[in-house]
Amino acid sequence: MSRDECYDKLTEIALNQELAERALVALIAIARDHPRMLRDKKLTSQNLGLVQAEFHDLFFVRMFASFETSLRSFWRSSIKPTEPRMKVLLESVASRRMIPQDVLDKVNLVRKFRNRLMHEDQTEVDTQQMSDAGKSLRRFLAWLPLDW
Repeated sequence: MSRDECYDKLTEIALNQELAERALVALIAIARDHPRMLRDKKLTSQNLGLVQAEFHDLFFVRMFASFETSLRSFWRSSIKPTEPRMKVLLESVASRRMIPQDVLDKVNLVRKFRNRLMHEDQTEVDTQQMSDAGKSLRRFLAWLPLDW
């Protein structure tokens, strides 16, 4: 695997999110003009609104999963064939690759937000935007070798 492949996957997920959100906005506009389209499927504009509200979280989880897959690939091929918990994995890679603490801290904020989404945890965590989280994950990956 290469660092560029990891970057490309994160970029693809962000682009897919943007495309899906634009498509949903268009569908909402069409449904407003043709309400029967939704009624025939026993849907309402509220259903579309709920989907729209979940897009960020859905794609956020996908983005973090891609990052985690990349990091685990690096770990297994370059360090040892184990499956540490994500927090331990981040700290271990950061220590071995001399990743600055502020970079690790930002990725841990992304991880905590992802955990809140995945586990419906009510722990107080700052909401993370896709673009900011993506930058944090890319900064962490930048400290990995070009190929592994």
